[in-house]
Formats: sequence, structure tokens, C-alpha cells
Amino acid sequence: MGLPNTPVNRTFTQQKASQIELDIISGNFDDTLKKYKPKRTTTKNLEPITAGDVFEKFMVDQEKTKGLQVGSVCRYTGALRQLQRFFKDKPVQS
Repeated sequence: MGLPNTPVNRTFTQQKASQIELDIISGNFDDTLKKYKPKRTTTKNLEPITAGDVFEKFMVDQEKTKGLQVGSVCRYTGALRQLQRFFKDKPVQS
């Protein structure tokens, strides 16, 4: 399947194998195999995101920052500035 060997991907692959078996039995087997390949998401139309953007989204998330002391938020803000300076707002590669 071209996927990393993880428990989730093994389960996914087993489900695809079962689907192929059922399709063979029912006469609906796709010999091009397109039907059975995992659908990949495309990043062509996505805008690049920087390391600073990622960390800033983390900091803005109210659930993650709720209950933090002011000193922690200040340290996170300092870390954000360091990230932005270090990466010079280069997009994060995925």
C-alpha cells in the first residue's frame, strides 16, 4: 500500500484486502487497482505555513493556554520570537 508499518495502517491494509476479496467474489474487482489505493491529500493549493505560525496557533488555542501562569505565557511568547528569528519565517516543510 506504500504506507508506513503502523497498527492503524495494518488495519487499513487488512480492510482493503478484505474489500478486494469481496470484489473478486462479486465480480467487481478493479484490475487497475485504483479503487484500492489510499487517497492522498494534495498540498498544491495550500499556503505555506511557518514554524512561527504553528507555534502561534498553539499559543492562541484557549484549551492549551487555559490555566497557564503569566510567566509561562511570557516564556512561550519569547520562544515564539526565537522560532521566528531562527527560521526567519521560512515555510515548514511537510
